[in-house]
Amino acid sequence: MGDLSWIAVDWGTSNLRVWGLDDSGNILGTVESPLGMNAIASDPKLSFETVLVGLIEDWLAADAAKLPVVICGMAGAKQGWLEAPYCDVPARPSDLA
Repeated sequence: MGDLSWIAVDWGTSNLRVWGLDDSGNILGTVESPLGMNAIASDPKLSFETVLVGLIEDWLAADAAKLPVVICGMAGAKQGWLEAPYCDVPARPSDLA
């Protein structure tokens, strides 16, 4: 893979999609899994962290620097990995941190 700069994750109810991107937003790699939120919630042997790391560990090992990972979708739901709070819109990116 080229110069991986960050990782984008869309964690849905039934599927998980991950993209490795460079500084320009070009997709350098993709990976998908059927381990969406429902699958993880129904199997006590699974956790959000272990599922995600299992999918991207090769990308992380190939890059000595720490890579930002941006996660959207059901991972931020009440039943997800960590409930994300709502914010008023319009909002700047700094308002989301």
